[in-house]
Amino acid sequence: MLPEVQNRKPYPSIGAAFGLLAIVMAINFIGSTVLGWMEQIFPSATEPAYMVVYLIAYLVALRIGLTFRRSNRIAFKAGSWFMWPLLIVVTVLFLIVREPLLSLFNGRNLPDRDIITGLDFVNPYFVVITVFAAPLFEELIFRGIILDGFLQRQQPWRAIILSALLFAIAHVNIPQFINGFLIGVLMGWVYWKTRSLWLCILIHFVNNLCATLLLYYYNPYRSAIIQMSPNTGIFILIYICSLSALAIFSIIIYYYYQEKELDKYDDQM
Repeated sequence: MLPEVQNRKPYPSIGAAFGLLAIVMAINFIGSTVLGWMEQIFPSATEPAYMVVYLIAYLVALRIGLTFRRSNRIAFKAGSWFMWPLLIVVTVLFLIVREPLLSLFNGRNLPDRDIITGLDFVNPYFVVITVFAAPLFEELIFRGIILDGFLQRQQPWRAIILSALLFAIAHVNIPQFINGFLIGVLMGWVYWKTRSLWLCILIHFVNNLCATLLLYYYNPYRSAIIQMSPNTGIFILIYICSLSALAIFSIIIYYYYQEKELDKYDDQM
């Protein structure tokens, strides 16, 4: 390997990460704009075309990201077996805790279409993108390439916050920005501790699946969790129990990995 390649800092830098984000957003914006014009002429073809544009945007960014990495492969690790069911529970609890708060930002200005894909909410193609494509391709970019590179260049929490911020910006509007940042911090922390992209994909999948189901069955202009509760007292009870359970499970996960780090340190002594 050439000396200049060996001495090159891990990819990406903050600027390069914003470049990848700009590529994704630009392709989605241009594609959605063009398809919006074509919708009057080819209405039946535009919905699958929106999905194709979304996939192209992430595939182009992924190809560029892999080209500039020292290794053009992303290592997939399964993570500890018990983390899978535990993180499913944590993800659902985290959604229950933040959904009523995020619903305050919806108001009556919630768009009829998703800003990123250009598709109607709960459209079959939107569901395919949100529930299946997004957890895979967005995690490959934001955790597999961007956060992985940041962790090799910066302090862990700075890397996690910056990658979560980029992930939030990709979601464009305010409610999705806040939601993307919060879930991005969670997935970033999990990736830092486990180096398991599969666990991040799992969190992303469960979160998007639950959010899509809530969007389908309940009024999107009001909190679905509040709508599910028969009265205010039941809602408060559900919220407190969910918050308490989330705190307990988070502490368990935190101290489990804290102990693993101590054991690793002891083995090295």
